[in-house]
Amino acid sequence: VGLILRAMGFDNSTRIYLAAGELFGGDRFMKPFRTLFPHLENHSSVEHTDELVENTRGLLGSAVDYMVCLLSDIFMPTYDGPSNFANNLLGYRLYNGFQATIRPDRKALALIFINWEKGRRESFDEAVRHVMLKKNFGRPHQRV
Repeated sequence: VGLILRAMGFDNSTRIYLAAGELFGGDRFMKPFRTLFPHLENHSSVEHTDELVENTRGLLGSAVDYMVCLLSDIFMPTYDGPSNFANNLLGYRLYNGFQATIRPDRKALALIFINWEKGRRESFDEAVRHVMLKKNFGRPHQRV
């Protein structure tokens, strides 16, 4: 996700809100992402009330996640499986005036990332932008 955002032109001053529960692998997997985007927040790290501190693992934390994602400038679901959270947000944002959404084409990006892992990084950003912009970045899309 960090590499996609960086290739799309987002820099280290971009504020990112991560709506997620406990991540498998925790900080070890988030350290490279935090290096690219140090202004990374979640419902546990944003300024909050005492009530939120006591309930970060409950429904209140989920409500904060939902509202921040709903009202954000751009929303990017990172989980490709069936997710009521992401689907509800995408639908509401679409209904609310086509708010910008980034929907990565994981199949098209797979080969680009395989090449990146093999050290072929010279045209990585351009290739990512080509795939991402081909899908009408941030615009309504036809459902199949």
